[in-house]
Amino acid sequence: MKKIVTLILIAFAFSACLTCTVAKDYPEINVLLFTGGEIHNYKEIGDALEQGLKAYGRFNITRVMNDLDYFAAADLTQFDAIVFEYTVGTISEAQKRPIMNFVAQGKGFAAIHSTTDSFRGDPDWRAFMSAHFIRHPPYRDFQVSVNQPDHPIMQGFPVEFIARDEMYIMDYDPRLNILCASYYQGEVVPVAFTKEWGKGRIFYQSFGHDGAGAARPYAMRMLGRALLWVANQENLDMHPDAPGFIGKYGFVSAWHILGGLKEPEDSWENNRFGKTLPDVAQPITADGEQFKWLDFRAESPSGDVDLKKLYPPDVKFVVAYACAEIELAKSTKGYLKIGSNDGVMCWLNGKRVHSNIVKRNLTVDEDVVPVKFKAGKNQLMLKIVNYGGDWGFSCRVADENGKAVDLLAGE
Repeated sequence: MKKIVTLILIAFAFSACLTCTVAKDYPEINVLLFTGGEIHNYKEIGDALEQGLKAYGRFNITRVMNDLDYFAAADLTQFDAIVFEYTVGTISEAQKRPIMNFVAQGKGFAAIHSTTDSFRGDPDWRAFMSAHFIRHPPYRDFQVSVNQPDHPIMQGFPVEFIARDEMYIMDYDPRLNILCASYYQGEVVPVAFTKEWGKGRIFYQSFGHDGAGAARPYAMRMLGRALLWVANQENLDMHPDAPGFIGKYGFVSAWHILGGLKEPEDSWENNRFGKTLPDVAQPITADGEQFKWLDFRAESPSGDVDLKKLYPPDVKFVVAYACAEIELAKSTKGYLKIGSNDGVMCWLNGKRVHSNIVKRNLTVDEDVVPVKFKAGKNQLMLKIVNYGGDWGFSCRVADENGKAVDLLAGE
């Protein structure tokens, strides 16, 4: 993801120029978010979608609930894309034709979960979606395999991941462009696909049976990127100043990282910055080489940071430091849940709270560290060591009961 560094500038003209650069690289698109119908809790789903899309920082959202007549009366040209979720019901010619014409003329349509179960038996809607719901097994965990890892929507996703939702078994057109899929009783089950409709683009994902399913990090990341893709945007990344949707599940996403430092193994327990937190605006010099802090936003659904991609280690025994702020409304006991490859040390508000120097693969939440958070901003620093090979980390904030803290709400 391209990084934008925000500077405090005295010259107004230069500040305005920087603002224009950010706007150019991360344009905001106008989105109609529509949820409704029977069976599913469309308000809960819509609330989750709205919060997650706002956390992406790229969308200006207009919300409409359960009013299909809106499409017959509204000027849809004000929007770049529509997010749509509706279960069963019926739709009139005056309601559906504006949607289909909107897409045919070059705009975008992102469909959620039960959109393949909308308006059962309507031949126009079936042609529009090219898939329709047949049945579903119980709400559960299931494996998703990414068919097209190089597609712009799927970039950054692991080749396989576990989802929790209601899997939709569908009858579908084999010409659909399937981005990822699962399996049920030996049959391929599309989980996300794209297609064209006239000059426009359609995306569908089966995630979103309820608010929890719609809000899970993999679902929101996929929808955010897809919504920008159907709106014909080139840059599908979230805005660099956005809070980041994975924060809803407690993952720390905004990091300052200093990596690639060579240190002997017997010094890994040491902190080169002492008891004071580093000034991330200032580079450091080590072994005659200058190292600068990198602003990085984690977008992986599991909150992990791949340090090997950021700092390809040419030797063993390198370390990285990662700093972040955790802002909470009140002082409270809780946990930091840390995964790392390889070992990790942790400081919170200048105090060392954890050390585990070990060779291992990254497993999310593997180390559970009891801590005391203060009200306001908490300063977190990790030191991640590497014996060679893969290298990375993740960190999540949990309350005293072990439940993930919604960092978007600042609980």
